Amino acid sequence: MFGPLSNGSSVIITETVNLIYRKKTDFYFANANGFFAVAKKEKLLRLYPDKKNIMYSYLKQHAVDFNNEVSLQNLFTAITEIQ
Repeated sequence: MFGPLSNGSSVIITETVNLIYRKKTDFYFANANGFFAVAKKEKLLRLYPDKKNIMYSYLKQHAVDFNNEVSLQNLFTAITEIQ
């Protein structure tokens, strides 16, 4: 980083920063109208209000991990198979 001095010259300032990176996967829900939302229970219920009763029933019987792909696939399979 450069910083100007009052006499017109500049000085170089250096910083040492340790950065930590981690891989993160986010899951999203989408509905037929093209709306997307982060995979969370309340977002799912808002995106699919017509499936609310089915979802409440499924969520009472199953522990759904909203950060796990297989768990979310199982939830969607269950709510799409039941009409």
